Amino acid sequence: MVGILFYLTKFILFFGLYFSFLWVLILLNSSPERKFNLKKYPNVSIIVPAYNEEIGIQKTIKSCLALKYKGKLQIIVVNDCSTDKTFEIANKYQSQITIIDKKKNGGKAGAVNSGLEIAKYEYIGVIDADSEISTYSVENAIKYFYQKDKKEEVGAVISKMKPTNESGNLLERIQLIEYMMVGLMRSMSASIRLLHLTPGVLSIYRKDILDKLGGFDHNNMTEDFEIGVRVRKLGYLIEYAHNSPVYTNTPSTFSIFLKQRIRWSRGFFQTHKKHSDIMFNKKYGMYGMYQFPMNILGPVIYFLAIYLISFKLYQKLYEIIFKLMNAPDTITWFSIESIGEFIKDLFLTIDPKIDFLITFSLICFVVLVYGIIKFYNYNFFKKDTLKKIFALLFYIMVYNYVYIYVWIVSFIKELQHKKYDWGTKN
Repeated sequence: MVGILFYLTKFILFFGLYFSFLWVLILLNSSPERKFNLKKYPNVSIIVPAYNEEIGIQKTIKSCLALKYKGKLQIIVVNDCSTDKTFEIANKYQSQITIIDKKKNGGKAGAVNSGLEIAKYEYIGVIDADSEISTYSVENAIKYFYQKDKKEEVGAVISKMKPTNESGNLLERIQLIEYMMVGLMRSMSASIRLLHLTPGVLSIYRKDILDKLGGFDHNNMTEDFEIGVRVRKLGYLIEYAHNSPVYTNTPSTFSIFLKQRIRWSRGFFQTHKKHSDIMFNKKYGMYGMYQFPMNILGPVIYFLAIYLISFKLYQKLYEIIFKLMNAPDTITWFSIESIGEFIKDLFLTIDPKIDFLITFSLICFVVLVYGIIKFYNYNFFKKDTLKKIFALLFYIMVYNYVYIYVWIVSFIKELQHKKYDWGTKN
């Protein structure tokens, strides 16, 4: 058993260091924005699939109508047999938007496909019914389709997601950190042409590509992720629009959070099973030889590394508490001599293989925080500093274990072929 742990540690150390160096170099050499203008802007159809979204649908529609865009816009709201007041609220804007009122619930993919059938413009935007688009998001995102510095054509462009409830409870603050980390990784992936997903918060596609693909997959829980993989399989790039922010609410309760993340994880398994032919396939270039395999191998290595790192940190914390509890006098324990003795003991028991991994991982994490400030122009610690430091520590020490639980539950549900009905986050 000791031998297995030894080689496992070496394996994780090697891959952890390799990919940490790789992403740090990518980050330091990435540019957050590229400015360019178009002489003529193409027309865009925006589809808003909605099921029981009476709380947020009005804000979503208003944000679409408030868009500043130099081409024509068509706003299509698809009410997928909602049982609340979603249709009534959307119907107030019938003179400005197109409304499809479906009488049979067909899921989010079916709702988007219904919108595609009547979409009349050459580009298609898809936005969740609980999100808000900023005024120039579509205009800034559409420019990425006309870049001249890429050999491959751009098939889809995704936006920068920002939580609107970032200063709420601990769970919401943790998700703020997560969204920024994920956004940063997507930005860096796009910079090396490996971005492969199109989240539903706001993604824009070429309509001819969606028509060629036959629309969104009805049988996938994360149809937005799956369609992005198919766009890549056709040989098109997916771009990340830094200057195209879209605002969305994150789950505020743990039960809603788990439901959302389990659905995402199940969609991940479904997509990778469906498109397993990409794995190590030279036909798809670096996407097939590196990115797709790393989608599967990466989380395994990541969780093992988190386990080793947090185990060591918890061990050190235990040593501190144990010494404190066994000290004859607490005041004496905090004397300079006692602290010096403790530090000396700590360094004498260091395992260079694991502790170097901890040190380097923490350095990489600091670099990523720098990246968040650089790419988001957001100082994480500017407001509610103590609360956000606690959220950051919770994210590092606890949150990843929650996600391990999510992955295990999702995998079991997929094996059991459990059904899932789409709807709001609750």
